[in-house]
Amino acid sequence: MFGGFTTSFKIFDFDLSAQFNYSIGGRKWDSGYQSLMTPPYGQIVGRSYHRDIYNAWTPENPDSNIPRWQYDDMTFANASDRWLIDGSYLSLRNITLGYTFPRSMTSKLKMQSLRIYASCENLYYWTKRKGFDPRMSLVTGSYGDNYSPMRNISGGISVQF
Repeated sequence: MFGGFTTSFKIFDFDLSAQFNYSIGGRKWDSGYQSLMTPPYGQIVGRSYHRDIYNAWTPENPDSNIPRWQYDDMTFANASDRWLIDGSYLSLRNITLGYTFPRSMTSKLKMQSLRIYASCENLYYWTKRKGFDPRMSLVTGSYGDNYSPMRNISGGISVQF
């Protein structure tokens, strides 16, 4: 299930509005985690690894749900449901704060209204795993060919004569 909601309110001459979107349920493939859990093989050594490799199965740690992690194990990172993660998220897509000058001030300047505002887009998102952005694709998550939406901060002046 996915959707969005919005809210806005005005106090005195200030106005604030916010837009959110969300997804509840579903699973997403975390290819970034899969890549960081892949053991070294052949000439592919000296790369970054996820700290979960320290919790992999060993004779001293037989109750681990992470298989044995060892050099040149080409099957460890094969496709499996191990790389699926909850795809739920809540995203703050837009927040706008504005101030409308009182009519007593704007009428002296021969204006009907004058408003200044600041707007922020793609400000923040909450998800189960830090660094995992399930908004980007139905298939991949934290890495791949996708970038998270750009965070934009802008402002403006609205004048009506």
